[in-house]
Amino acid sequence: SRMEVSNFSFALSRNNPRLLRIINAALLEIPVTERMTILRRWSAGGASMPGQHQLHFSVSEQRWLDKHPRLRVVVDDRFLPLSFYTDEVEFRGISADVLSKVSLRTGLKFDVQRVNSVGEMIESVVSNKADLLITLTPSAERENILRFTRPYLATPFVLVSRTTPGSPSTLD
Repeated sequence: SRMEVSNFSFALSRNNPRLLRIINAALLEIPVTERMTILRRWSAGGASMPGQHQLHFSVSEQRWLDKHPRLRVVVDDRFLPLSFYTDEVEFRGISADVLSKVSLRTGLKFDVQRVNSVGEMIESVVSNKADLLITLTPSAERENILRFTRPYLATPFVLVSRTTPGSPSTLD
């Protein structure tokens, strides 16, 4: 059977194209070696991260960064290993590592806020209670209300099941 792959991206208000360009530029700048380190830490080999380029900001993007040094990021922490909290205290996971790399390349600081659902994440950004969210897959419906960065992770959907009779045995 054909294995479906899902791309994970940051998402933000459609009214913020500068932030979109800044995050995309930072994602492009994460070196392949650092991407591979993140993947080795969190993956059994079934995930991949897209390539790299040099980071350059326009004058208006740099001005925007200077005016907005801290961003509110909203996360549903039930997407292990993408995002979770250790002992309810420390934000961890692939998304946390990528966010850290974006911070290093942009100088942005991120205030992470926890919510209980994807719907709450989307509503937080749409209602301007948060600047961006992480760990969301794009869809036509979501793209009507949010802007999506380039993917920072591509991973296949897999099926794990029992080997007993009647248990699913394929993704079909």
